[in-house]
Amino acid sequence: MKYSTILILLFLLTGCFPEDEPVVPLDIDIVEIPYSMYDTQVWYNLHNMSVTSHNSFLDWDLGFESKGSEHHIILNTSRFMHAGNTGSSDFYGITTNPCDTMVYDDSSGDLNKTAIGKWADFSDPLNPVYPQKVYIIDLGSDNNGLPFGSKKITFDSFNNNVYSIHFSNLDGSDEHYFEVGTDPARSFTLFSFNNGGSMFQFQPPDSDWDLCFTQYSTILFDDNNVATPYLVREFIST
Repeated sequence: MKYSTILILLFLLTGCFPEDEPVVPLDIDIVEIPYSMYDTQVWYNLHNMSVTSHNSFLDWDLGFESKGSEHHIILNTSRFMHAGNTGSSDFYGITTNPCDTMVYDDSSGDLNKTAIGKWADFSDPLNPVYPQKVYIIDLGSDNNGLPFGSKKITFDSFNNNVYSIHFSNLDGSDEHYFEVGTDPARSFTLFSFNNGGSMFQFQPPDSDWDLCFTQYSTILFDDNNVATPYLVREFIST
């Protein structure tokens, strides 16, 4: 009955307003991107209407911020990565995961809501404080649900635009120290734990891309209000 009343009112009111001008359709360019969002992250430039770069979502683990005063560190959320702060600075004493809670980066992209969080105190830029807490990094899983395992890591310092890190498997094997250099033209330098540590410039300079087509993790609540990790395939912007 409500729908009928609304339709009648709309019909009666049409004579009270001047006739609308017809809307002329806009020309729309349809662009096909030849890469699957199930496997690939695609960096796209709207000005050139072209793909600037692309990479497998498996290629990197952490992103180290190149700009800003807080020097945020992000996870590769395209594969359910999450992390926990053990609260301990005893790197060799941590041999299992003691974290009661493992956290995902917030899917909003808010850098103040990352799983790593404030790994150092930069309130005094001339005298930063590095507590060197041990973090457990769950490396997530592939699209078939196969897990990639875990790492433990300390973020030791940030000097001269270089992050110094120390990481290994939980049992202490495959131990490495590594320095991650940053490029101010890019928001993040992407890093992989593989082969003792590797840096990648998959993310193009900020001036060269506008959208990144990718999958990323978010938290949804089921019918019983239970928080459930879920993959969303969408795009993010600069």
